[in-house]
Amino acid sequence: MTEPDWFNLLYTGFRGTSRDRVREDLTMLRERVGPLRLVVGYDPEKNEPGGGDRHAYEWGQQAPGVIVETHPAPWRIPQLRRAAGPYRNGLMVGLVLARGGRHGVIAHLHPQSRGAAGTAAFAQHLGMPVWRRPA
Repeated sequence: MTEPDWFNLLYTGFRGTSRDRVREDLTMLRERVGPLRLVVGYDPEKNEPGGGDRHAYEWGQQAPGVIVETHPAPWRIPQLRRAAGPYRNGLMVGLVLARGGRHGVIAHLHPQSRGAAGTAAFAQHLGMPVWRRPA
């Protein structure tokens, strides 16, 4: 049996993103690209952050043909207190790019979503396709 042609999708989103919007957009992308390896900056042990990241994680846990990979921010490292989120976001972009093959980013954005907006901008700067959606 051959391995599926996974599409590596990085999710980033505003903490106030609607659960329904996350589910609708991820379902639409899953139907378009096939099996997904969903990379999300969510911590299932601490159940944080809420909003878009949590909704994406929960969707991926239930969706057929989806593997969810979580990368919590290392807030416990004192030297990274103010920058743990941006470091983690950059790591996730790099991981998706390093896998090669088909990849992209879906970003649920809001005018106050600096982290998600920064992640989307960095990914686009590196040549990744980015689907920007309203939160």
